[in-house]
Amino acid sequence: MEKIGAIRIRSIVRANAGVKAAVYALNLRKQNSCVILDKNPSVSGLLRKAESVITYGELSKEVVSKLISKSAKRRGIKVENVDAFTDSFFDGKAKLSDIGLKNLFRLHPPRGGFERKGKKKPFSVGGSVGYRRSAINDLLSRMM
Repeated sequence: MEKIGAIRIRSIVRANAGVKAAVYALNLRKQNSCVILDKNPSVSGLLRKAESVITYGELSKEVVSKLISKSAKRRGIKVENVDAFTDSFFDGKAKLSDIGLKNLFRLHPPRGGFERKGKKKPFSVGGSVGYRRSAINDLLSRMM
């Protein structure tokens, strides 16, 4: 099953009620927080609704494995074989709660900063927010 990573980039102070509701439904309560979601139509609708304050894209197994191992290490959780767990997680056989993790990862701001045009422009024109396909993996690795 394909996994999508969503990261909250901007504040929702001046956002309309629909965007705020979508961000809270995605459980992205703070900036620089990340969630891992299954790809389905209801999640896609929420992501498109909150596109002005978040960035999202398809995740690779290597980045998810690195994210899980760093988060587990930070919380003091021992995971024997992270790669095997990540494979079963992508297949839908395992959940993050099976090893004691929540589906919310607090991250640092990206090393090297966001893209050249800043956080207000969409990724398609050189900014940071919106759909970024597999380039989300590069951003996540810079934020860990």
